[in-house]
Amino acid sequence: MAEAHHLAESRAPQAAAWEFCKEMSNWGPLIPGYVKHEVLDDVRSLWSFQIDLGPFSKLVLMDVTITERVELERVKFEIKGRTESFYGDGQFGARENGSGIQLFFDISVTPTGPMGRIVDALARPVLPKVTQGFASELVRSIEVSAGLAEPAAPARPGRLSRLCRLACAPFRALLRLVFRPFARARERGPE
Repeated sequence: MAEAHHLAESRAPQAAAWEFCKEMSNWGPLIPGYVKHEVLDDVRSLWSFQIDLGPFSKLVLMDVTITERVELERVKFEIKGRTESFYGDGQFGARENGSGIQLFFDISVTPTGPMGRIVDALARPVLPKVTQGFASELVRSIEVSAGLAEPAAPARPGRLSRLCRLACAPFRALLRLVFRPFARARERGPE
């Protein structure tokens, strides 16, 4: 199981953070690999991500179900893959501190199926980096929406995606080693 836990500080008041975060369209595009999402009802939504793990790149659809929503505090959710075999859960929220708020992020993902162990090995080092990148972008966006920061200059495309690719570099080599016999067999064709 891949897990990530991250804390971030913001100068924004808790009410401003909640106002920003209660609308998925405000923060969804900040998640690395985000393609789109569709709200199905008050608690269910369908999300699409372009996932890059080492040499693999794939469009992944997942169902997200909100299991708990405590106004001004936290949102808990469960995820389940539609196009890939995985499940997980997580939460994010905010607590007041002396000069603003502390945002917290927790997520766990368990890949299943025949490639589950390999995907898990790839995801373990990447998920914390992706969570940290998302948290940084979210804090900045909340502070901009609260008038506490200026909008950032347009980011270079794929900045977080490149971070994920760099973090996965050692695993790309491992996967090439593992899958090289299969690739050679496919190149030779049926015997």
